[in-house]
Amino acid sequence: MLTSSTFGIHLRGSSCSKINIFGYSNNGLPGIEILGLGRKGRPLKEKFIYLFRSQRRSIPLKRFVIVIEGYESSKKCQWDNFRWLELPIYLLLCSLCKFIPIQRLDNCLAV
Repeated sequence: MLTSSTFGIHLRGSSCSKINIFGYSNNGLPGIEILGLGRKGRPLKEKFIYLFRSQRRSIPLKRFVIVIEGYESSKKCQWDNFRWLELPIYLLLCSLCKFIPIQRLDNCLAV
């Protein structure tokens, strides 16, 4: 099992908060899961799959789980508030799929 984590920034108006994002991959049922965003995780997952296919990259036959911690009130937020988390989630997923040669993302802050 491969695990990794990173940090993202959530900006809302004039305030910002640091969001912990971690993920793991194992040999379970193949697929990608994004937890912690509610219904807004599915379009993000489909966007990442589209990006991988457009780059002609094949996703390994593993189960990838990405968890966004400490993100309260995801039901009340609009889609524009989630855009700040797309890059850190994408980098973490690429790292878990071994598309980028970065071993550790736990000391990174992506905005």
